[in-house]
Amino acid sequence: MQRVTLANAMSALGNDVTVVVLQQFGNLSKRLHQRVSKQRARYIDGLKSECDLLIVGTTRTEAVFALISFLRRQPRIAVAIHNPVGNSAPRISRLALIASAVVPRLVALTPAHAAAIHKEWGLRATDVISNAITPAASSAGVDDENSVHDVGYIGRLSTHHKGIDRLLAAIEHSSTLTLLIAGHGPDEDFLKARAAAGGSSERIQFLGETTPEEFFLRVKVVALLSRYEAQPMVILEAQRAGIPLVVSTEVGATNNALCVDADAPEKVAAALLEAASNPDALLEKSRGSWSDIDMASAYLKLVEESPPTRRRIEWKAFTRSLIRGRSRARSAS
Repeated sequence: MQRVTLANAMSALGNDVTVVVLQQFGNLSKRLHQRVSKQRARYIDGLKSECDLLIVGTTRTEAVFALISFLRRQPRIAVAIHNPVGNSAPRISRLALIASAVVPRLVALTPAHAAAIHKEWGLRATDVISNAITPAASSAGVDDENSVHDVGYIGRLSTHHKGIDRLLAAIEHSSTLTLLIAGHGPDEDFLKARAAAGGSSERIQFLGETTPEEFFLRVKVVALLSRYEAQPMVILEAQRAGIPLVVSTEVGATNNALCVDADAPEKVAAALLEAASNPDALLEKSRGSWSDIDMASAYLKLVEESPPTRRRIEWKAFTRSLIRGRSRARSAS
């Protein structure tokens, strides 16, 4: 979704934007503005025609596309790292690491994210550009105040990644907190059984599919207790909606959020109660100031600036990351 948002915002600023699809056109392609061109290409061919800026991610397909485009002497290529970085995070492919090392620009999401990339991968980011979202139209309020829950989670129902088991443990530790869970995923049945077995199922509701705009009207606090993250969109969406966040220490981009040791249910429960009771303490007046247009403008500045002629690599850390790398990149979100 970030690619779609970026392409639409760049186009809105009057630029000619083409989204190169290396596999299949998915549902997200329908959200591209009519001014944005779509092009199918074989990843093993690279980009044949010169462009002002080629932005790629870290899947194996994109890595090969970037490397071949680099060999074709594309003048400006940027690898945008959206992957979580750390010991518990999934490895990216060796090809992605190599592409990240050789292309002119490497974009991290936050200063902390850039520091983790340098520590774990031995690569220095040339630029830091946060993700952003398109401002959503305001929605009507919730008619029934009883439908508003203290805590909410929205996203993929994956226990190991998203740490929803940690959240259920915190709700069980409290005698009053109510929880609304939205989304679907591979662990949905397990989590429903876990909630029932924990004795607090009357305070936990599984909502299923909904939109973030509708969901945020029904919760006081958003919790994200993931075991690894980079900059999940739910953080940006909640901040723009003015909803306080309680997140695990493993979650990146934690402005306007209360960080907790997610493996301590009593600490999580206390943080959730604090956030629900005093939400303004966690919110800054500047929330939502970084828009999709700001993100697009930051990327467009890369066109105006001369790329570094030489990238510094910490060879010890880089070699270690190559040895530990896996043969298949995995999604970051």
